[in-house]
Amino acid sequence: MEQDPMQPEQPERPADQPIPETPAQGPPLQPYAPYTQEAQPPQQEPQPQTTVYSPYTPPPSQRPQPEQPYAAPPPMQPAEPVQPYYGGQPGAPPSVPPYDQQPLGQAPYAPPPQYPQQQAGGPQGIPPAGQYPQYGPGYAPPAQAPRKSGGVPVWLWVVGGLVLAVLLGCGLITFLIAQSVQSFGKSVERSFSSISVSLGNPAVLNTTLFYSELSSGQFESARQYLSQDMKDKYGADELRSMWQKLEDAQGKIVPGFPEAAGSSSKAATTATVNQTLTSSKGQNYPVTLTLEDNGNGEWLITGASPSLIPEP
Repeated sequence: MEQDPMQPEQPERPADQPIPETPAQGPPLQPYAPYTQEAQPPQQEPQPQTTVYSPYTPPPSQRPQPEQPYAAPPPMQPAEPVQPYYGGQPGAPPSVPPYDQQPLGQAPYAPPPQYPQQQAGGPQGIPPAGQYPQYGPGYAPPAQAPRKSGGVPVWLWVVGGLVLAVLLGCGLITFLIAQSVQSFGKSVERSFSSISVSLGNPAVLNTTLFYSELSSGQFESARQYLSQDMKDKYGADELRSMWQKLEDAQGKIVPGFPEAAGSSSKAATTATVNQTLTSSKGQNYPVTLTLEDNGNGEWLITGASPSLIPEP
């Protein structure tokens, strides 16, 4: 067995030498006593708890009251007999003579009783109708309800007046519309009659067609209604220049309905037609045209006064 270098070397002990006793340190050791369990008192099983209540005592108001002995009701008194009423004296029989002794024409019954009349003003303590008691200071008598006056109510007069005004207004408007329609119809009738008569005249018809072509810008087509002398005087460019100059100064030119001047007959070969040109600015330019029949039934413009197309 290896020796621990950190421990001092012990001298060897002879084999026959006893081991010296080492004195004990601390208090002397007590002899070992066997363990005995301490006796414990026996445990008692828990007893169930019982709650003891005190008896309930109700308040005096809820305690039963002793029964009262039954008392019979007092005996009923007999009612007094009702005496019949005869002429103001109860109980007295009527003094009516026998039937065979009653005079003729007289009723066999006594006259009805006379009752006292009620004084004016109603029962005691109630003032007469329309009068009120006197109130003390600081109190005013109650307001009387307004009496309803007889007759037609005011609201009925107002409604009737409104209805009457509406009817009169509608009648007046209808009359004015009828007059306007009638006047317009007559004016339209006269216009169409004049137009139909004028269009039936070939001179008036050619005048209308000529200025219609100028208004639509068909200057070359307008020259077909001119005589040969007027064609040589007014070319298409000349007509365009004159018409454009007039519209530049006065605005859009609108031809009116031409009218024949004087009476004409089928045998006549010359006609005079009055034409009016109106601008958009309200300027009127009257033109008087002269037309002649070329022998083939064609009426051509041979002259114009002051000019075929007026100067602006």
